[in-house]
Amino acid sequence: AIKGAKDNSTSGNYAGYLAFYTRPAGAVTKERLRISTTGNVGINSADPQYKLDVVGGTRFTDDVRFTGSKVGFTSAFWDASENQLEFIDNASAVFGNSSDLSIYHDGSASYVKNTGGHLYIQSANSVLISDTSGNNGATFAPNGAAVLNHAGSTKLTTTSWGAQLTGRFVATGNLDLADSS
Repeated sequence: AIKGAKDNSTSGNYAGYLAFYTRPAGAVTKERLRISTTGNVGINSADPQYKLDVVGGTRFTDDVRFTGSKVGFTSAFWDASENQLEFIDNASAVFGNSSDLSIYHDGSASYVKNTGGHLYIQSANSVLISDTSGNNGATFAPNGAAVLNHAGSTKLTTTSWGAQLTGRFVATGNLDLADSS
C-alpha cells in the first residue's frame, strides 16, 4: 500500500509525506519506506533524519561512491571488482572519537598521523620496513633486535650485548666511548 498524508496537525501547514507499506504473510501491514516533507528517505524509519536513513542491515553488491565531509572522510570509492576501498589524493581515513589517527596521501607522499597517545605497531613476527621492491631498510624482531640496512647490506645490528656496526662510521662533534668495566 502507498499512503500520502499530512505530516503534522497544524492548521494551514500542509507539509506531507509519502509512505510505502508491505504486509508479510500472516502479519500486519507495516511501513517500510518513507519520503519526508524535506525529501529525506527512510527505509524502516518513519522519521528519516538524512537524505538516506536506513535502519537495519544494508548490502551493496556493486561499486559505492562516498563524497562529502559528513561521512567521516571525503571522496572514497568502494570498488567491488577490486574488493577494496579507494581514497583520492588528500582524502583521509580518520579513526577515534577525537580523530586521533589519520591515514592519507597528498599526491606525492603518504602519511600515518597520530595525535593522541602512543602509536603501536605490533606483530607476532618481525616488523619490516621496505621499499616497493621488497628491499628491507629496517627489521625489528620480536625479541628486541633491530637491523638497519643500506642498499641491501646490513650496517647496524642491535644485540643483547650492544650493537654491531658494519662498514665505515663517521662522527661529527664529540664521541664518548665508555667502558663498562
